[in-house]
Amino acid sequence: MNESGQSTVEFAMTVPLLMLVLLALMQTGMVVYAQIMVTHAAREGARQAATADSDGEILAAARTGAAGLDSSRLSVSYSAPSGWKTGEPVTVTTEYSVPLFASVLRTVIKDVVDVGARATMRIEKDRD
Repeated sequence: MNESGQSTVEFAMTVPLLMLVLLALMQTGMVVYAQIMVTHAAREGARQAATADSDGEILAAARTGAAGLDSSRLSVSYSAPSGWKTGEPVTVTTEYSVPLFASVLRTVIKDVVDVGARATMRIEKDRD
């Protein structure tokens, strides 16, 4: 029997599956990176909120902490439920939508993957 083309056919059959696995791994890496950056942004925002004199400082610190992410997909919110008094908690929440780059993956899951983080710190000085 002549089996000279068998390995070529088997390779051609496995390449699409290997490519799909590779794309899924790359997309997973992008989601993990975004989660790390969003967590960092929430911490930076909370750290700034603990001593900030204005809302702009908090937003700027959080956006700077998320460098490398598309700022149009990043949402930052914060709250100080007990007021901006020394010793009270302030919470900064960040959310980001990671776009899927592989249309093959869009058939399995939605177009974006949402990641988010929250950080809480104590306010170190009263806000005017």
